[in-house]
Amino acid sequence: MAAAVGIFNSTHSGDSNKYTAISSVEEIDAGDESTESNSLLVVSPYATAPHLLDLNRYDTASQLFAKALTILRPTRDDYATTEYTSTFNFQEVVDTLKGLARAESHTWQKKEFYVVSFRSQLKNEVDGERLFQLDAFSHQEAMASGGLLKYWYGVKDEDRRNLATCMYASKL
Repeated sequence: MAAAVGIFNSTHSGDSNKYTAISSVEEIDAGDESTESNSLLVVSPYATAPHLLDLNRYDTASQLFAKALTILRPTRDDYATTEYTSTFNFQEVVDTLKGLARAESHTWQKKEFYVVSFRSQLKNEVDGERLFQLDAFSHQEAMASGGLLKYWYGVKDEDRRNLATCMYASKL
């Protein structure tokens, strides 16, 4: 049996506050793994169990959107300061979503999803390791609460500015 899963690899170097991430959709051989483990999707820089999205908690449309969002990436280097709508590869995400819906014979109905974006500028004295820990804890809480389909954040620029974004299946 094969399953589509999101792969999100990230590295963090504590003192430099620098994060590198690569996101993709990949088909893997699920073998004899349980259905539950096949329903878990990496949707953030955090790839451990409490941070994984359990697709079984969501309707088909939200499952497909979450899978499509695994290819979300910035299309420009100035994403921390540029217009949000021109920051990401949204058309590729939509095209992937259409392909996934076709593959599952899913007829798409009107569906609302919600976006939260965060723009930040870090102070020089910020404790990058502590910030990373707090972010991971907040993400774990968000996953437990439900609704969060995607969390992405970039690498701070030379002025210590950055962008983070969340995609939700519902209002909380």
